[in-house]
Formats: sequence, C-alpha cells, structure tokens
Amino acid sequence: LVVLIAVGLYIPALSWIGFSIATLVLVTTLLRFLGSRWWLSATVALSLLVLIQLLFGYGFNVPLPTNHWGLVLPGGFLF
Repeated sequence: LVVLIAVGLYIPALSWIGFSIATLVLVTTLLRFLGSRWWLSATVALSLLVLIQLLFGYGFNVPLPTNHWGLVLPGGFLF
C-alpha cells in the first residue's frame, strides 16, 4: 500500500519537479520506510539516479522527463 501511494505521488511529481528530484525522493523515502539508514538510502538513491541517467539518457538516448521549468544540470543531467 505504501509503494502504491508513493508511486501515485511520484507520477504527477515527474512533470512538476522533474525526473531526478522525484526519483531521488521516491527511492530515498521507500528505502527509509524499509528501515535503511538515511545516509545509505540517499547514497543508493543517488547512485541509482546517476546509473539511470547514464544508461538511458546517454547510452540509449531516451528522453527522461524534465521538470516544469525545463532546468538541466551541467553535463546534461536533468532536474
């Protein structure tokens, strides 16, 4: 039930705050809910985010959702 609620909030958040921030918050929150320490949750979430960005954004050239304002980090990483 918690995962369904989290994903239900995640999907509309993609267009408002962007893929990177929404994914970072989702993964960190779910790992914290499962009992991981905050620093481990944040590290795993950030690592997963970088891996997804590199694999899909650069490797496969799949456009990932940008935020409402279209902001992009240096190096092409999406917010």
